[in-house]
Amino acid sequence: MDWELTQQSLIRFEKLPFTLPEHFDVVFFSSPRSVDYFFSENEINSSFKIACLGSGTATAIQAKNLTPDFIGQQSGNPESVGKEFSLWLGNRTVLFPLAKHSNETILKTISDNQKMIVRCYETKLVEQVVNPHAVYVFTSPSNVISFLQSNTFPTSAQLIAWGTTTANKMRESGLEPTVVLNESSEDALVEALMNI
Repeated sequence: MDWELTQQSLIRFEKLPFTLPEHFDVVFFSSPRSVDYFFSENEINSSFKIACLGSGTATAIQAKNLTPDFIGQQSGNPESVGKEFSLWLGNRTVLFPLAKHSNETILKTISDNQKMIVRCYETKLVEQVVNPHAVYVFTSPSNVISFLQSNTFPTSAQLIAWGTTTANKMRESGLEPTVVLNESSEDALVEALMNI
């Protein structure tokens, strides 16, 4: 099948200054951006363990010459990864480098006395009209919000959500995704597109 791909991000990111807590045992990265913005402010310190949502974020960590100690198995389902991570974490403390308006799904599974948050970047919406397409892929709740500011869908459009958090935002907006990716990866997306 021949596909014509239009890549249009409807969000951009801005770095935020932050201060690290004195001690934490684990850092949990929920996205490649959290990896980039965290390490842009901090020297790499091997005294903490590194955990991440899934394989895409693991790749960003490995690009920093680090090896994740925990990689979530279903990055498209952060609720499931949260439970898995909570068991792995045990009674250690964890630092979450997050966006200013993160959904904080993983944090909900961790007790308050074990978790710390630093806001290391902010997601900004980019308002832009997108030409009609047969299939739309939304990679984040922010992209859904931004798209709906200036756009509508053709009635026959197929909607793909890059994980359950994005699917939930679509449903809140009155949209039903055709497909929800269990794994937030390009391979999972290609497989979904082949099945549409």
